[in-house]
Amino acid sequence: MPWPRRKRDVAARSVELRHQLLRNLEHAKAITRRELPGPLPARDADPDPATGVTDAEAS
Repeated sequence: MPWPRRKRDVAARSVELRHQLLRNLEHAKAITRRELPGPLPARDADPDPATGVTDAEAS
């Protein structure tokens, strides 16, 4: 995206990127015939890979 970047151009590109990521995800699921795992159970927390701090510890 060329400079100067305008807010509406960045927003439009963001939407395009999101749609492309969703298409890639659907394609990957189709060729592997697999679904993504569901969300973490409520009692579990996803650690931050950089620090190892969990969501529960951070709150």
